[in-house]
Amino acid sequence: MKQNILIRGSRRETILSLPMSEVDLKQFLEKVGEEYIIIDSNCVFPIGEYENIPHLNETVKRLAEVMESNSMTEEQLKVLFKASTLSVKETVESICNSNFDIIGLELVTSGWLGSPEEKAAMYLNQNFYPTEPLAETFKESDGVAPDSITDYLDWEAIWGDYYLNFGWNIVTCGCAEYLVNIRE
Repeated sequence: MKQNILIRGSRRETILSLPMSEVDLKQFLEKVGEEYIIIDSNCVFPIGEYENIPHLNETVKRLAEVMESNSMTEEQLKVLFKASTLSVKETVESICNSNFDIIGLELVTSGWLGSPEEKAAMYLNQNFYPTEPLAETFKESDGVAPDSITDYLDWEAIWGDYYLNFGWNIVTCGCAEYLVNIRE
């Protein structure tokens, strides 16, 4: 995972690709100058103009290791940061500690009718927080909410409960929608 950062230093403007070795980073910072400002980046997480470059390098290294060990894509990492209400540091810690769930909403609700919020609520009710009567109804209909109850229940209100009380979020990245939960 390479993260490119456009930096304007006291000596020159250049692009930095992280992660890099400590030796290469030290040489880079000597070329740019002691004072620098981050102008732009394609990082998967938000960064400010005056971020500590060695700290960013360590963060990118950690995230690259997590991506490799968990077979995560860069898009999934972007989704996690987009969904998080935690600070960047807290989000990195949650990701490194595997304190998250990320689910391709269309993959698990293919063929289901309803808004993304309604489908997310149905999926969460079926797989994470089953209520006994609804769990039985789902089992009897091969895991799909039958029409007889779909119109009866306010799935968007149920989604609101999952969003507010359990921290779930729906994030769109490109054309895909993800169901995400990040915990401290």
